[in-house]
Amino acid sequence: MKAFLSYKHGDDISVISKILAEKNIEIYDSLKEIEYGNSLQLAIKSAVKECDLIVFVYTAINPYIAYEAGLAVASNTPIFAIILPGSEEPYFLYDSPCVHGSPNEEEKIKFSFELFYRSLEKKPSKNSKPKQQGKNLKSTDREPVLTQVVHNLIENIDYNLERSIFTFFENLFAAYGISVAKNPGTYLRDFPADFSIWSDALQNILGNPILIEIKRDISQATLQHLRVQITSSESLKVGNSWLVFYVNLRDVQNVELRNSPKILFIDLHDFTRRLKTSSFNDTIKQIRNEIIHNK
Repeated sequence: MKAFLSYKHGDDISVISKILAEKNIEIYDSLKEIEYGNSLQLAIKSAVKECDLIVFVYTAINPYIAYEAGLAVASNTPIFAIILPGSEEPYFLYDSPCVHGSPNEEEKIKFSFELFYRSLEKKPSKNSKPKQQGKNLKSTDREPVLTQVVHNLIENIDYNLERSIFTFFENLFAAYGISVAKNPGTYLRDFPADFSIWSDALQNILGNPILIEIKRDISQATLQHLRVQITSSESLKVGNSWLVFYVNLRDVQNVELRNSPKILFIDLHDFTRRLKTSSFNDTIKQIRNEIIHNK
């Protein structure tokens, strides 16, 4: 796998270079390897075409980044961006995974890139030949099997135990092949939620990564704590949206949950009921549309 690394003179690329090297991703250094000649645009186009992904270290004064992003989109090449402090996220990167921070914030960059990379592992490299492994199953062939798996997961939930609910979500993400990072159980500054998932299907409406919190009961105290968590994640820019799944509302009314397009409180019983007849992504889309349109 090869990454086109785009940055401007003076940018610190040591951290992102280290992260790419740890993944055995070959780096195409845009400042060192492009052969500048009569047509710089053709040189960039040729280089982008060779690579499996593009990594931008973005500042507004990089003159070629919009052109490079356009080439990536046109060739369906995945983009990961590091947005440096003081730089507003440009319109041409709105649909691309990104992390806001200084180029030397290794843990933050590594956390976001890890989720991005997991989504790439399922895709063949541009330079690799597809392997013939017998008859491929059509989606219609897989669906009955997946539906039964999901039904079994739902039937085995003990709604009174958060551990059981956690296990349900872990197995659900695995069944649908959703890229996920799990909170290791210790307080991490850049990991404020129980799970963080990466979904191409939900990118346009929720962005990536999506933070997921599991609460069996939500009380006034729990709700206040959640608001602190969400505010903290927004200031750190470690997640684009929140899905909070709960079983019971104690001394809280639905109206107090303050749902928004990027923060959704989802009744777990309702969610699993819908999941029996719809996919994970479609269920989230359906619930979000109902919550937002009924506000």
